[in-house]
Amino acid sequence: MSISGRIFVIVTGYLAALVIAFTAIYALRVIIPPTNEMRDFADAFKFVFLAGLLGLIPTGIAFYWLRYVAWLWYAVAAGALAFAVLGAFTTHALRQISAGPLEGFVTFGTLTLIGSPLLVLISLLAALMTRIRAARAMLLAAAALEVLVCLNYYARLLMGRAMF
Repeated sequence: MSISGRIFVIVTGYLAALVIAFTAIYALRVIIPPTNEMRDFADAFKFVFLAGLLGLIPTGIAFYWLRYVAWLWYAVAAGALAFAVLGAFTTHALRQISAGPLEGFVTFGTLTLIGSPLLVLISLLAALMTRIRAARAMLLAAAALEVLVCLNYYARLLMGRAMF
């Protein structure tokens, strides 16, 4: 398959993920109309999670087609590790920082915490696809750190002490 054909397949996969997620959330809102703003936030969260989960399919296809490009795997591994460290820092910082110059950083980190289950899946998928041992080790370390971040965050959520 040509490069333009591969790009078309990947872009179409991402667009299909967005359309399916939008349709699912729209159908849910028609069946059960929202009653307050919290429901709106929950629906937005479900949309992002569902679109991200469905987006793993074209991501896996792209990883498969690009499995021989060495620099890509180092970049993906470094990015996954950076997001994992950001999530670990954020779990600690949320308890320490309530206002100040780092408040925007913590807000961005909160989004990282919400998306960390997807980051675990992406890191594991990339570790499965790569042929480079150093990148695989970095991706598995990122996945392990993200699992710890998820467990910490959601345990605090269940205890009622999440976020601030």
